Amino acid sequence: MDEIVNLGTRLPCSWCRALKWKDETQGMCCSGGKVQLPNLEPYPEPLHSLLTHQDPLSEHFLSTIHDHCEKDIRCGIYPGIKPELISQLQKSLNEHNKYIMDFKAAIDSVPKDQKEFKVVINVERKPFGEHKGRFNAPQTKEVAIVIVGQEFEKRDIVLSSRDGTLMRINETHRAYDALQYPLMFFCGEDGYQINIPKRHETTKIPLSKTVSASEFYSYRIMERDGEVCHLLLFRNLLNQFLVDMFAKIESERLNWIRHNKKKTITEK
Repeated sequence: MDEIVNLGTRLPCSWCRALKWKDETQGMCCSGGKVQLPNLEPYPEPLHSLLTHQDPLSEHFLSTIHDHCEKDIRCGIYPGIKPELISQLQKSLNEHNKYIMDFKAAIDSVPKDQKEFKVVINVERKPFGEHKGRFNAPQTKEVAIVIVGQEFEKRDIVLSSRDGTLMRINETHRAYDALQYPLMFFCGEDGYQINIPKRHETTKIPLSKTVSASEFYSYRIMERDGEVCHLLLFRNLLNQFLVDMFAKIESERLNWIRHNKKKTITEK
């Protein structure tokens, strides 16, 4: 019989209430209160029930969850997936996802005789840390703008009209996570970006130092006292997300070394 090892009770962090084992690093969850991120929105139905219930439909969803995010679904192809389930999720996304609502509002503002256009998500339009109530309703000028024959910033996400070419989304853009993993970030919450300030642990005043990708995602995937970390319920999709975010973390570290090579050599 395999030996059972009791690791003891997990204790909450005094700053962010993250549950940790006794010997885990003290600041791994929030850097001693300096990493302060807004909570993710609760999942609406039917996603909440699909993730938390133990019934045949939930098991079907969780066993095929990776396929629910694949491009074939967007093309109307459902390999082994219940079409009615896709329909329910799409309806819920249309009602709750801020990017879908803003895309529709932006496109509706284009003159009908304009055949070619681009929808741009401007990286500076919605500052990280703004009060969540300020962006409850779709505000085209705040999140998505339509560009017709104009220049746009390199860090913007550009979505071309159907006859346009596919554009790459920069992994450090705040919208990357929500657009790459729409089920995990169902309401379109911001992901990591390079200018998130750390904050004083008690006064919450922004500091000069910024949150790293490693600190951001360490905070995001922690279980907290009295809360459910829904990201951890996504099974295989969670594995893909973690690998993707680890690559983002390593990319950020390598970029820092490349851009600070002279500085580090001088210090040595």
